Amino acid sequence: MRVFLAALELAHVLAGETPGCPIDAKVAVAQVYHARLDAQIIGGWFGWNAPTATDLAVALTWQAWPDLTAGALYAVGPGDAERMDWLDKPTGEWKCRNTTVTTWR
Repeated sequence: MRVFLAALELAHVLAGETPGCPIDAKVAVAQVYHARLDAQIIGGWFGWNAPTATDLAVALTWQAWPDLTAGALYAVGPGDAERMDWLDKPTGEWKCRNTTVTTWR
């Protein structure tokens, strides 16, 4: 039950952070989410929405994918990187229906 509840929380984040994004963008954000947990970085997620079946499927299976982010700890939308001077190197970018998601180290 704990695994399902953790996946459901991640699915809510994915729905809020990656609306209209392809599956690989959602997987990348899930990988950043878990990399942040492993690094004990708390917070930083601003999107929270009702998840779709795709969001839940990604939240349950993201570990089966190779690392799409090269160990990134940040996933940001358009215009956010300019305000985050600590970002070091972009590691990936995904075009979504109404936004772009870029992962950073």
